[in-house]
Amino acid sequence: MAMCCNETCKNTETVATCDICIQEYCKICSKISSTEERTVALKARRLRYYCPKCYEQMIKYEILAHNNHKLSSENKQLKEKIQNITTYNQRKEEERRVELPSTEPALVRSKHTICRVCTANGKLDEVIFTARKHGKVTYHCARASKWGDLLPVKLEFKETSDGDNIDKSEECTEK
Repeated sequence: MAMCCNETCKNTETVATCDICIQEYCKICSKISSTEERTVALKARRLRYYCPKCYEQMIKYEILAHNNHKLSSENKQLKEKIQNITTYNQRKEEERRVELPSTEPALVRSKHTICRVCTANGKLDEVIFTARKHGKVTYHCARASKWGDLLPVKLEFKETSDGDNIDKSEECTEK
């Protein structure tokens, strides 16, 4: 029986042979012994022991293979969502300012729709879309929007002050 080459450990039962690099190592102190090589008989037994260096490589490979398989077969929607986010982030900043992502599903009411959107300034705003004020196409687009959809409008806030009252009026223009 082989003995661990580490002088402080000196265990006899914890020595194993790596399946990949054919070196003996101690399971407790992880010290690799390169003096003895594996025989053909041990190779035929196919013991599942790996030295620490080979084990790390095997774990990294298995995690990578598992994640690739999981993304490609089980979560196609997640993969598409990740691709959409990366393409959205790669757009030019000017194009991103025109489209407003909705932060919640649209609240559809009679003759108007309330959408909470994230503006180019990074603020959360509430926009009330009507067919008369914004046009039929924009109004129907806002009614059909869900969480995360990009609305094709550009918001411009104008402040008008009459004494103490400050009124913020919005103007939406189609893209």
